[in-house]
Amino acid sequence: MTSLSIPTPDTLDASLFGVVPHLDVLSRLMLLQSHNGRFPIAHTKSRNERRGSTRKLTKQKGAGSSRKGSNRSPSRKGGGVAFGPKSNANFQISMNAAERRLGLASALTLKAGEGKIRTIDKVDPKTSVMAKTFADITKDGTALVFVSAAESKSILGLNNLHGTHIDVVTHASPAEILKYDFCVFTKDALATLSSHFTA
Repeated sequence: MTSLSIPTPDTLDASLFGVVPHLDVLSRLMLLQSHNGRFPIAHTKSRNERRGSTRKLTKQKGAGSSRKGSNRSPSRKGGGVAFGPKSNANFQISMNAAERRLGLASALTLKAGEGKIRTIDKVDPKTSVMAKTFADITKDGTALVFVSAAESKSILGLNNLHGTHIDVVTHASPAEILKYDFCVFTKDALATLSSHFTA
């Protein structure tokens, strides 16, 4: 029978589930992932990208009106846009690998401190079986199920359960961990987590 269990501290990797949480590093890592996932789309044309002559419209003095420059001037209708958004904007933020691991470990430690980590000995491909297994924790909350890459194709039925989401453990991110109420790890996922992020 497939069941969920609360792991004991000695079964969890202390370097990931037992660190002193660094909230500043955790915050910067979540900001990094948010920024690095941005794809700028909005784009406005500046005066040098607009079509038209660059000839000065009227002479500088003696015309009896204000001074006028090129027809592409941002102050004129049909002209370029000053300080508008550009599609080549770069929002990328960098962070070294040690800080990334510390940020992830801080999120996992916070979740473990709340008693919201669960392990599952075996994942059944049948949705009905998994519905009974996850009934207790999905009754009043949501669950993020971490699996290994080899397991990800065989348990897609879990996505049919309300309040559950499956992800490969090597893709774990603090924002995702903190978004869901419970984190559930398969045995293979726990082993992969330790080898991948503590290497």
